[in-house]
Amino acid sequence: MTAGRSRGKIQARVERKKGEGFVLGLDIGTGSSKALLFREDGSAWGQAVSFGYPLKTDAMGRAELDPRDVYRATCRAIRECQARAGLKPGQVRAIGLSSAWHSLVAVDEAGKPLTAILTWADTRPSRAVARLRSQLDGKAIHRATGCPLHSIYLPAKIAWLREEREEIFRRAARFLSVKEYILQTMLGRAVVDYSVASGAGLLDLHSRRYHEGLLRTLDLSSDRLSPLVEFDEMLQGLPAKEAEELYLDPEVPWVVGTGDGAASNLGLGALQEEELALMIGTSGAVRLLVEGPRVDEEGRLFTYYAFAGRYVFGGAINNGGLARDWIVRLLRLSKTEEDRLGEFKPDLIFLPYLTGQRCPGWKEQARACFLGLALDTGREDLLRAVLEGVCFSLREIVEILEELGGRFRRIWASGGFTGSRSWCQLLADVLGRPVDVHPEPHASVRGAALLAMKALGWISSWEEAGGEREAAAYYRPDPQLSLRYEEKFARFRCAYRRLYQGEREGPAPGLAAKVL
Repeated sequence: MTAGRSRGKIQARVERKKGEGFVLGLDIGTGSSKALLFREDGSAWGQAVSFGYPLKTDAMGRAELDPRDVYRATCRAIRECQARAGLKPGQVRAIGLSSAWHSLVAVDEAGKPLTAILTWADTRPSRAVARLRSQLDGKAIHRATGCPLHSIYLPAKIAWLREEREEIFRRAARFLSVKEYILQTMLGRAVVDYSVASGAGLLDLHSRRYHEGLLRTLDLSSDRLSPLVEFDEMLQGLPAKEAEELYLDPEVPWVVGTGDGAASNLGLGALQEEELALMIGTSGAVRLLVEGPRVDEEGRLFTYYAFAGRYVFGGAINNGGLARDWIVRLLRLSKTEEDRLGEFKPDLIFLPYLTGQRCPGWKEQARACFLGLALDTGREDLLRAVLEGVCFSLREIVEILEELGGRFRRIWASGGFTGSRSWCQLLADVLGRPVDVHPEPHASVRGAALLAMKALGWISSWEEAGGEREAAAYYRPDPQLSLRYEEKFARFRCAYRRLYQGEREGPAPGLAAKVL
């Protein structure tokens, strides 16, 4: 089997059955694999099915997934999605893929894993970042790849394996992302879309080839990485036994797709630069889809290839829902307490860097802390401060995008946090602008399915795929509270600078020196 060997024949075969079948959108995330069926008009059929897997962590910064857990969960999602919708085997005409960015698993010649899957949350590679920064021009790397030298990206992960797991590095035949691993295991062959390769920090955005300087520094030949392809590349050849277990035709095309953030923008219909996509799941992100590679010269934001000549320009934070889940678990909050926030307290600040910082400061070693604790601080106050810290971190990214020329007429919110009305309102108050909750609860899955439909010729344009839609909920900022958050945001930034950038200027208005 060769990738994309007969796209025209595949399209013709599927189009003859157009209207009779479904496309299955599949998103392989950091915490779960999720599947949902879509009809040719882009509407969902049945309900999304999701199966999770544990993130294995320790005090050394480990944050890994067991490849076997991910594979089993992915198979269950594919199978159960069809079974619960009452489909017969073979009714799925194509599978569109999306996956989390920044993952890495080393495999041997037979495609068997030599390591667990390192996720974006794994901070152990930070030990290799300083050496990479001494060997490479970090600003030049960022301009070329859209990614800084940081522990979430593959250059640091591979350098860490080479330095601290030398035997594994030497034995590894290929270095794969989680999506490539699933393709390799399912179909016996892996390719990598430009988006996932770009999100790995290895792709030169301008040539759309692996960055040669990075490969030389890592002592890595390109044949140990997967072939680069566009989103519409199709793979086939599912073994008969696996096809029967998954209710699939063995020759169903697997459309390689894109990274989850790019798929999410497409699934939301946030295709114009006036529409900002803001997501809080385990992590958090603020993203624009733009034409052509746009790079922040100060290195605060990322630029990843998305699909079909479009790019994702924005920023991400490590600690979104992860921070909220941490405080809920730590305080043993009940279900009714999880959405009950304390009153606004101007001096209680939480820096949410439980797993280090991504945008805009890119400080792997930053850690979380509360500032301004007092005897009257209660559990609801701590919960509110944690959610505020997440929102402040996202506001930093929004303001940088505006500084670089962004003018947004709408902010679309998505992700698990949209189930909390108090958190959504808090976000609007912190941003000082309206926030609309998108009605699509599974944006990355829908985006993956739409990419498959485009590859098959079922839709002719992206605008056809995702037009304007009514919001599921509207949140408008409280003007007085937003003014108070202007001052508190200044304190948040001052605290960060003094703790992590070594600044010794006087505190922001109202920030007591004893706090620091």
